Amino acid sequence: MLMTHLTPRPRHSQHGFNLVELLLVSLLGGLILVAASQVYAALAQQQLRQQLSLQLDHQARLAELALIRDLAAASGVVAAGAASAGYPSGNQHSRQVNTSNGNGQSVSFHFQSATDSDWLLVQQPDTETHRLLSLWHRDQKSQGWGLSHQPAAAGSTIPSQTMIPEVELFRVRLQHTSGQWQRPGQVNDWSSIRGIQFALLLKSSQPLPGHQSTPFTLWQETLQPPQDQYLRILLVRSVHLQEVQHAAP
Repeated sequence: MLMTHLTPRPRHSQHGFNLVELLLVSLLGGLILVAASQVYAALAQQQLRQQLSLQLDHQARLAELALIRDLAAASGVVAAGAASAGYPSGNQHSRQVNTSNGNGQSVSFHFQSATDSDWLLVQQPDTETHRLLSLWHRDQKSQGWGLSHQPAAAGSTIPSQTMIPEVELFRVRLQHTSGQWQRPGQVNDWSSIRGIQFALLLKSSQPLPGHQSTPFTLWQETLQPPQDQYLRILLVRSVHLQEVQHAAP
């Protein structure tokens, strides 16, 4: 008779995780979740910074193009006004500038100007009947603060329109025939101006959480932006006038 020997099967453990093991797994999962959240937040912050920086650079290029294109075609400075308050003030007041269009007709500019910013009125080369005038000023309209432009031709002005949004500061310096740079309040003879230097302080469209603003230096003046987490860029450019002509205000 053949005898068959049966090998007994190993018995598997039937017990599950105990309380300590569950706590360790939960703790490890929480640590992983926190670390992943921090990495995601850092990546989102970096992505937002890059997005806002690109938008700000693009805005600065458009502002530079608009101003240089207009000022480079100017033949003279008619008038300019200096800021009456330090940056930032957040206030504006009404101004009126009376001049002539070159054929005996008077032209009046009525506009709002930010108290911490300058304004600038230039003339384009004369046409057969009149001269073209171009006013740049910073004001606050329904869409917020920005750099506005108001042209005038044939004795009448066109309503001021915001050309460059999110502009926090507009300043100008004027170059005398001697080569010296002067602020608007220092100019005695507008016909002696041969160059214009403008400065724009532009702000991002939205704040960047955690961003700390740093001071800017403009023509020996320190500009301290508010700690509102907005990115800012300071644009300074110089333009030479086509020709120097007398431009009496």
